[in-house]
Amino acid sequence: MPVHVDETLPLHPLSVADVEAMVGAGILDERDHVELLDGVLVAMSPQGSPHAYAIRELAALAFPVVATAGLRLSIQAPLDVGSPISLPEPDLAIVPSTGRDEHPRNALLVVEMGATSLRIDLVRKARIYATGGVPSTGCSTSNDARSSCTVTHATATTPMSAP
Repeated sequence: MPVHVDETLPLHPLSVADVEAMVGAGILDERDHVELLDGVLVAMSPQGSPHAYAIRELAALAFPVVATAGLRLSIQAPLDVGSPISLPEPDLAIVPSTGRDEHPRNALLVVEMGATSLRIDLVRKARIYATGGVPSTGCSTSNDARSSCTVTHATATTPMSAP
């Protein structure tokens, strides 16, 4: 259930360490579809079949190239963007190999898919990725893997434009 907070109330931002402690204590788990964006736990939109299909197809297309390059494909998993208050979970990310006990960082590309989360993907998450040094962010408004995916080089101050 979404909660709407009066903007005049002072908020205490959550940190990545806070959220990881909540996961460790069992307060949050895999059933909690949330991601930490700018110190706020944000509910993630539920996935429909077309969204899941598009991610599977993109992963299948990308995997051979990514594996040949010695990189990894991270699918809907936390990405360390070097921020103490953000731990986004892109639909797909191409990342270097990491250890078991750490989230990948230094992504070469992140891809976000979906129509309902478009505003968050194009503005807030694009800024978070750019600030974290991700060179390219792709965003598709269609949940069809055959559609074109717009790849944008966003900066920390310039959000992506709509595809």
